[in-house]
Amino acid sequence: MDSQTPPEQNLSGVFIIEPTSKHTHSFILLHRTGLTGEEFGKELAEMYLCFDGRNLIQKFPCARFILPTTPPHQPYERDPEWSFDRVDPGYSPAQTTVVRQILYLIEREAQDIPRQNIIIGGCRRSIVLSSLLACNFSIGGFVGLSVYLEHCPPTGTGIESDGEHRENMNTHPGNESNDSVGESLNSLYYSDFDRISRLAAIVREVRHKRKVLGLGTVDIPSENETSINTPIFLGCDETDETSDWHQTLQARGYLRELGYSVSFDVYTEGGRDWAPQQLKDIIDFLQAKVGLNPTNS
Repeated sequence: MDSQTPPEQNLSGVFIIEPTSKHTHSFILLHRTGLTGEEFGKELAEMYLCFDGRNLIQKFPCARFILPTTPPHQPYERDPEWSFDRVDPGYSPAQTTVVRQILYLIEREAQDIPRQNIIIGGCRRSIVLSSLLACNFSIGGFVGLSVYLEHCPPTGTGIESDGEHRENMNTHPGNESNDSVGESLNSLYYSDFDRISRLAAIVREVRHKRKVLGLGTVDIPSENETSINTPIFLGCDETDETSDWHQTLQARGYLRELGYSVSFDVYTEGGRDWAPQQLKDIIDFLQAKVGLNPTNS
């Protein structure tokens, strides 16, 4: 590992499911609040099933699934006078520990496989997106369900769907009426943000994230030292009463403004995580964007 690698971490709470065929890819996934990595692994194997009754582990036997146990969500106590035109105050010690562990796990896996074959993600956590923004390199992909950015600036357009991942947002059962999510914003974003301004924005964002997380190496000089080339999948459930799906939409808008390629879907699953349609869309994303193909048996 190079000098930018986070210090070695205690991996006692990390649950690992080893591949059953030649190891080519790795998933680093965060569980929702209230679980451990091992409990999440059991749910991944027994509860989160695709339409054909198989789970992600069976779909991708070449993949190692790395499931850290993360502490309960502890938001940073923000100064009541803070506003988005000021630098955000930082992250709690628990959040910083999670980011350092994720970056360490990425580098650890990169000793065996290319970074382009590493996927990170999670469900209902903000810190997993912050981890991606703190990377001074790109990885294979990011998958997140009901994830958000804790210190996400308002974008003005971030609460609408770009429709990029799905040609018709009404194709899923229960989505017969989805007027609120709107049409593609591709042309709007790219007419408002030319490449130079987007480049400056992502470099500034990575520098800032690494500074407030205490990761050092904050003088990121170029786009190549960011995670900008990492394709992102985001999904949110507009019928989930336990999360604010508009936060995911706002994060999607901000990431698009920074220049990330974001595939996005809205669901009506009644708050279910890793539901069959969500898994299908994630698998389609991994095939199209990461080149990771599922097995048929």
